[in-house]
Amino acid sequence: SSDRAEAASVGGMVRVAFTFLQWYTNLSSILGCLWLFATLQRSSRAIRKRLFPSQLRFLALADLIYLSAGIVVMLVSNLPAVSLGWKSTLCIDGYIVLRFGRFVGLFHEMHIAVCFWMKSERSPFLGVFAKGLPWLWLVGVFATVVSARLGQ
Repeated sequence: SSDRAEAASVGGMVRVAFTFLQWYTNLSSILGCLWLFATLQRSSRAIRKRLFPSQLRFLALADLIYLSAGIVVMLVSNLPAVSLGWKSTLCIDGYIVLRFGRFVGLFHEMHIAVCFWMKSERSPFLGVFAKGLPWLWLVGVFATVVSARLGQ
């Protein structure tokens, strides 16, 4: 019986440590995204119009969406006072927003990588590909809807 109590105590400490780590990483990532976004917004118009700063701004925004949804899901899952019906609704909706943030973030990361590759290869299509940057948000919505419909 004392072994069981000790195991429960250790399990509780691990759960608290894991929850703290989740909050710490999410909040520090949010602060990093906010700092990057604010720094890029304060830069001159000539710099803001360039491709890479635009890509970074969009990536920071996508990550903020993802991280904010993660905070909502963590809050809902760790608050005992919230009814199961509300938890279910908020978690389902939170996971849809998480998917959207994840998809859009991944698409922007791929866009950055492909643009660097095209630049290194001196591709004549870099300008055309770069103009597709704002469309990644729409592609993210489409991927999220398809993913949600398939139950993935």
